[in-house]
Amino acid sequence: MEPDGRVAGQRRYSEAAVERLRMVVLLRKAGLSCDDIAVALNPTPEGGRLRRERAARRAAELRDRLTTTLSALVVVQHASVCTRDADDDRCVEEIGRQRDSALREAEALLARVTID
Repeated sequence: MEPDGRVAGQRRYSEAAVERLRMVVLLRKAGLSCDDIAVALNPTPEGGRLRRERAARRAAELRDRLTTTLSALVVVQHASVCTRDADDDRCVEEIGRQRDSALREAEALLARVTID
């Protein structure tokens, strides 16, 4: 990205260039690779198709990671407060109920943030 010019030795960029950089930073934070970002910012019809495919794949990966992380969180939170003996079978049932409840709530939240 070429600067629009210099003022007092400092490079100056257009607002469009700054917005593009903000999008790159946002996409990197979302976990997209540099290649995926290049595709996402490609304004051609082929670029749009690839962007949608790669974004859908990344969204599925993030949903899977969220489910795994949430399940692990339920287990360790239970372990951090549970006063039962380690071999008490009630913990398994309780953790299962807590996990299922947390996953239902997460799915409801994800349904509200999904854009169709």
